[in-house]
Order: sequence, then structure tokens, then C-alpha cells
Amino acid sequence: MAKLVLSQQPYSVAQTNEPHLPNEPFTVNDLDPTIREAFPKLTAFNKIQLAVAKTVMQTDDSIVVNAPTGSGKTVILELAMVKLACHAKDSTFRILYLAPTRSLCAEKFQDWKVRFAPLGISCIQFDGDNAVDDLSKLNSYRLILSTPEKWEVFTRHWDDQNVSSVLRPIRLLLIDEIQVINDSERGSNLELVVSRMKYIDKRLGREQPHIGDTPESIRYIAVSACIPNVVDFAAWLKNDRNVIPFTFDETNRTTRIERHVLNFPCASNSYKFEMNLNYKLPAIIDQYSRQKPTLVF
Repeated sequence: MAKLVLSQQPYSVAQTNEPHLPNEPFTVNDLDPTIREAFPKLTAFNKIQLAVAKTVMQTDDSIVVNAPTGSGKTVILELAMVKLACHAKDSTFRILYLAPTRSLCAEKFQDWKVRFAPLGISCIQFDGDNAVDDLSKLNSYRLILSTPEKWEVFTRHWDDQNVSSVLRPIRLLLIDEIQVINDSERGSNLELVVSRMKYIDKRLGREQPHIGDTPESIRYIAVSACIPNVVDFAAWLKNDRNVIPFTFDETNRTTRIERHVLNFPCASNSYKFEMNLNYKLPAIIDQYSRQKPTLVF
């Protein structure tokens, strides 16, 4: 498998023949104890998490990760959050998490509001199901979870004082399921929101002091299971931070997938063909499921 990484020169790409994936497990006990407490159920990083964790924790680079479903990409987002919280100390900072659906935002909100509260990361779900009457209330939270549609509406008047006061402290933007940008219905909102956030970031500037040598611009962490052009996404997210793309193929799945392709003769019409497939489905499930739970699309 080839691993693509950006060089120090903007938009130039270097390609290596081997994916520098470590063989030895890296336990989360090697993390700072304060960070370790936020991952009570995690005893060791898998090889994908370990390959990315060093860049997340020891650099300020933005990151784009393309890895199979179920490979633990959420942990990468979480590491970026806790790193910022621990390094920022008393400095003003805010984190924005964008997910394509309200249900995904709700799932993360219920988990993170408990686990990250000891680190001072207070959370609010800000989407179509959770309205905020007074926008200034958003300033009371470190982490905002939203959808591209809701954030697009919110940032239309980014130069309004109440809105800009929320946007200005954002130092970390987490984009979950970035492949949605290719969706014919929802993709345009995500593209618009990210482009607008880059523009706003330049216009508003940073009024708070630096956190050490950390660049003032927003750090982007984007994850996906199925984007073929990782390097293009990395180039798009480029600001005054380096952007490092990581891509892992199906051989890096935690659970391997076996693919079986079956062919069936056509029918005189689509309805008859579908009924024929329905008739054959039970036998196919019995043959390949090995008496285990089965999900049918």
C-alpha cells in the first residue's frame, strides 16, 4: 500500500512504497495521565491510530485521514481535542465538530459531555433539533457539535458581533465523514461551510495570545472511510499549518471483509427481477453468514 504525505512545500506530494505502520502496540498509558483518563475503555491504539497519533499529539499540523469503517477514526478526533484542552490551559479556545447528521451529533454529544467534562471541555449540541435562543450562550461552551446545514445558516452573518464572538476563538475544526462533500444534496453545504470558515479565520484573526509556538490559524482534522483524493482534500484545507494526509486501504481493517460476487439472469421487468432476488436471498444468507447476525442493504 502506498502512503501519500505532503512535503514541506505547499501542495507538493511525496510518495513512499511502505506505510510506516508500527508493529508493536502503543498503550494509552504512554499518554499524559490527564489525557489517559478521557479514554477509560481504550487499552491500546490499533495500528492506524498509532500511525496518526504521533502527528496529532506531537505536531500542530492539520490532518486528513482516509481509513476503513470501524478502524477507530473517532479516537483521532478525540486526541486532537484533548491535546488542545491540555495545552491551552486557561487560554480562550473553542472546538467545532461537524457531522453530516443530527443523530451522529447527538451520539457524540452524549458521550463527550461526560468523558471530556473533567478536562474543561463543555459541550453543546447546536443543530436543527437543538435551537439556541440567545447566540451569546454559545460562548459558554468549549465544544460545539453541529451539522453543515445549521452552521451554514449561523455563519451567514459572521461579522455580527454575537456571531463573531463565537467564531473568533475556534482553533480546532473536526470534520467527520468528509466524503459527504460528494453528496449531491448535502455536499454543497459542507464545502461552503469549510470555505467560509477558512475565509472567516483570515478576516477575524486571533485576538487571543499564541499557545506556545502554535500557529494562530484553525487546525483541521478531517476523517473519512471512502475518499479517493486525500491529497486534494489536504491541499484544500491548507492554511499556515502543514496538512498531512494519511490513507489506509482495506488490508488495514480491524475486521476483514470477504467479498463474493454472484450473478443472476435478467428478468422481463425490474419488479420480477427483484422478486427473484428476494426468493434467493435466504439461501445466500445461510451459505455465507455462518449463523451470525446479517445486515442486508
